[in-house]
Amino acid sequence: MIRRAVAFATACFAALTGPAHALSCMRPSPVNSFVEFNSRDDTYVMLYGALSFEDDAVPPHTETADGMSRADVTFTARFDGMGAAMDGFTVPVDADITVTETCLSVWCARVPADQPVLIFAAQSPDGTLSVSEGPCAFAVLPNVSEAQLDQAIACMNGKTCQAEY
Repeated sequence: MIRRAVAFATACFAALTGPAHALSCMRPSPVNSFVEFNSRDDTYVMLYGALSFEDDAVPPHTETADGMSRADVTFTARFDGMGAAMDGFTVPVDADITVTETCLSVWCARVPADQPVLIFAAQSPDGTLSVSEGPCAFAVLPNVSEAQLDQAIACMNGKTCQAEY
């Protein structure tokens, strides 16, 4: 009986002391993302609409040579929606956008297709759009409420906009 209890305790201890593999992300919000992207040197635009792409257009996140992480992938998607202006999301946008899904170790971004998202996209001087999303969903935000969209526009208009980290 004691031998079984010791064996059980040893097995439990071994399970608990193995390598910890968890990714903890802060809850994304339009205000937090706005503050982050507004502090960068590049030009970013806020877009609200949907990305469309075929599942087979997205390359798989393959293992890197060390076998400890996954590789980033880049593909082209179509964005259809509205761009932000001082009076809200009122500028029609229908454009290609280069999407990069980045990985942190084995956790990789997955950008949703065909659903409303708020995107913080880099805009090059020639107008080309791109977005790089990590596994913690900071640049492409699904499930954004009207109130949150209004907060993002208020931030853009110079209203008090404080990150909630």
